[in-house]
Amino acid sequence: MTIKTNNFNELLENIYQRSPLQKKSIKSYLSTKNQTFFDEAESTITNYKAALSSEGISIKTIADGFVQLCNDTLAEQIKFSKSGKYSCPSFEESSKSVYHDKIVMLSYMLGLLVSQYIWDNHNKMLDFFKECLLSRSNDTNNYLEVGAGHGLLLNIALDLLKAKEYEAIDISETSIELTKKITKHLHPNRNIQFNYTDFLTYDSNLKFDFITMGEVLEHVENPHQFLNKIYDLLSSNGVSYITTCTNCPAIDHIFLFKTLDEIRLLIQDCNLTIIKEFSYEVKAISALTNNSIQAHNYCALIKKNA
Repeated sequence: MTIKTNNFNELLENIYQRSPLQKKSIKSYLSTKNQTFFDEAESTITNYKAALSSEGISIKTIADGFVQLCNDTLAEQIKFSKSGKYSCPSFEESSKSVYHDKIVMLSYMLGLLVSQYIWDNHNKMLDFFKECLLSRSNDTNNYLEVGAGHGLLLNIALDLLKAKEYEAIDISETSIELTKKITKHLHPNRNIQFNYTDFLTYDSNLKFDFITMGEVLEHVENPHQFLNKIYDLLSSNGVSYITTCTNCPAIDHIFLFKTLDEIRLLIQDCNLTIIKEFSYEVKAISALTNNSIQAHNYCALIKKNA
């Protein structure tokens, strides 16, 4: 199959130059993908390049972010395999060293953006997110995203939902500005409210029909508080898409879920019900620990208990 891409191929070549050992595994993974996947990957990288070019961010910058993410993640996995603990001691520390450091945070978000198309776990989670959105496309009047990150999920929601109101929240100014830039590039005429604030202090008169909270629970010290806040902000028939992980270390992961059942019990304890869920075993971490620890990414569409 001839893949008609330009910026995505340039991105891949930059990654291969910086990290030659990844070339074989990435090419093997991409060989399983169809034209729709490549079209989407090309569109995403092209749009981010265009939206961020005024800040001097190039394809090389984006590739550098991904390679740095891979290096940091591998280092954290090795430390975790020896200690069984996440290395980041507190939210205060992760805020200082990651969320409020513009250079580190921008690189991290660009790396995570690329991972949506190169890491199988993240790409499958992205597919599940789209399924959840499509299942609610006619039942969503307003949408809230908690932890907007790189902005990709918000813009997919803008494409797939028919909501009238959209809001995004992030505790990182770098993240909310990145999300704002790409959203204004892709949806210049849409009215979206961007909030640079702590979710736990966020106040709204609205009850939301769809709340996305991707990759947040493992980054905080008390996930229970965050799910309680989700409960309070959901409309009576609203749903929330959440993701987290078990035994998956990263530079800013704090709360360690050891099993998938721990996550499910947390959801239940917060008076929420799982509508559907998806999990993905991260075998690289299991291999590092001689299969003594199972690492998973976890996604769920949840609602208030009846």
